[in-house]
Amino acid sequence: MKLSEQYEQLLLSFHERQSKTTLKELSGILFCSERHTKNIIHDLKEIGWIDWSPGRGRGNVSTITFKVELETFIMQRAEQLVSEASIDEAVSFIKSRTLNALQKEQFLDWLLTKVIHSKEMESPGELDHLRFASYRPLPSLDPYYVHRRSENHMMRHIYNRLIRYSETQQDFVPELAHSFKSSEDELTWIFYLRKHVLFHDGQQVSAADICESFQRHSDKRSAYHWMTATISSVKPLNMYTVEFTLTYRNPFFLHLIASLGGSIVKANKPNVPIGTGPFQVVTNNEDKLTLQAFEHYFGYRPLLDKVTMYFFPQVYETSTMEHAGLDKKLNFYQYPNSIKANSTYEMNTIVDKGSKLLTINQNRTIGVDIHLKKAINTMLSRKKMVKELQGNRHVPAYGMFSEYEVEIEHSLERAQEYLDLSDYDHDVLHLYSYIGAGNEKDSEWIQTELSLIGIIVQVHILPLSALHKLDLTQIADFLLGEQLSDEDQTYTYLSAFFGTHSFIQYHLTKAWNENIMKQLLTPRVEDRLAVLRLAEQTLCEEHSLLYLYRLQQSAIYPNDLENIHLNALGWVDYTKLWYRH
Repeated sequence: MKLSEQYEQLLLSFHERQSKTTLKELSGILFCSERHTKNIIHDLKEIGWIDWSPGRGRGNVSTITFKVELETFIMQRAEQLVSEASIDEAVSFIKSRTLNALQKEQFLDWLLTKVIHSKEMESPGELDHLRFASYRPLPSLDPYYVHRRSENHMMRHIYNRLIRYSETQQDFVPELAHSFKSSEDELTWIFYLRKHVLFHDGQQVSAADICESFQRHSDKRSAYHWMTATISSVKPLNMYTVEFTLTYRNPFFLHLIASLGGSIVKANKPNVPIGTGPFQVVTNNEDKLTLQAFEHYFGYRPLLDKVTMYFFPQVYETSTMEHAGLDKKLNFYQYPNSIKANSTYEMNTIVDKGSKLLTINQNRTIGVDIHLKKAINTMLSRKKMVKELQGNRHVPAYGMFSEYEVEIEHSLERAQEYLDLSDYDHDVLHLYSYIGAGNEKDSEWIQTELSLIGIIVQVHILPLSALHKLDLTQIADFLLGEQLSDEDQTYTYLSAFFGTHSFIQYHLTKAWNENIMKQLLTPRVEDRLAVLRLAEQTLCEEHSLLYLYRLQQSAIYPNDLENIHLNALGWVDYTKLWYRH
């Protein structure tokens, strides 16, 4: 055991700065002989970490005084590791220690603003390496397994699709397919692939890879199982041509092909994904995710060389902004939120296009009690929620897209009146959500607010993967989670109403789904987006969808980093970034 580890062990064993002890006790703590313990005490005194007043006679009580407190010592040791070992070892060390969120973020501030910047100046080969922190690991980066903001953003950089939706052009543009066409009845679609496109492992992409990427979603366990409903078959016509056959005409087929579920993935382990995108995964574990620019990318090679995200569980929703004296709340998704915007750092913010959403289950008793739903919606003041919970909760939300939302008036008195008209009889209502993303605080707040008018809510917070294994249609009165937004509004609605992992989808009735799909597929409907908007508006008016707030998504960055662009997910697009040297 190193001397530093021995000192830390002693600090953890004694809670007072000055403590009475014996050589025998210290030997037990350090798991060594009394003779060796004397040598350790001598060495600790020599380097100035302790004072030692020995007791007279064998076995008598002595006094040990610790001159460096535990938190200070851990920080100093982490900083020393950066010099002696590596940044990664220092991060792993600090994560494993019992520090509070503020102390861990102070270390991150020091690491990012002082150490990394100076090291990169000394090592020209590492100049274009973006590093930042987030609050949770991303064990799976495969759209088969997960549909969530952080993963979705990273997967956009790892994979390509046959085509993608361009927000600026409001149309579909080529990606892996350079061209495509359909039969007159739109039951057959043919995509023509670019030649000599390589996967990250160096293997060439073929039509067979395209087929396999879509066929695997036919498994009901896939997060994108819903998108295969109308696909009868997908087969290669030759190495560079793929044919899709549909069971019936689907006017949204291209929206689905362009979704993240349409990513072309080579068979791989969940945590080591292989795609064709501008970045490839080189490390993905409990401590960090590192992406590296793919040198053989068929498009424009990113100007960044690497992107590393370090995982710190306590980064999310800390109060460090007050401690740092910064009055603007920053988003943990980009950088530690206590870095100050100053002469060398700038900040870019947007209001999230998505929102935090509470759904009410139409398949349970609560779903048909209009007065109970109205009481709940009237009671939950979005403005109060944003003000009290703060963090990066920024503005109230009342609809899927802010441009179409209608504000709800809130009143405890009116909520109580609606509740009195309802059939509610002090039954326990069950709210389910997943760990992280502020859901714990949000759920507790909702539970407290509804208790003010006598509504009893029991909260269940589970890992997201475990949540999706439950029969949420039958057991959950409420579901709380993020409603993500895409650049493509039509796809955003489709994913919300029909997506395999969509919380809204869990709480709609089968009859509702069949009715809306019938309206969407009829050839008489010219503006299907209007149908989707009306469907959502109706759910809001029936108090089945309770949008709560939108986040302020932020990036804080050194002023020599150019072309900061926050996408629909509120994350920085790494393919657009470059350093001005």
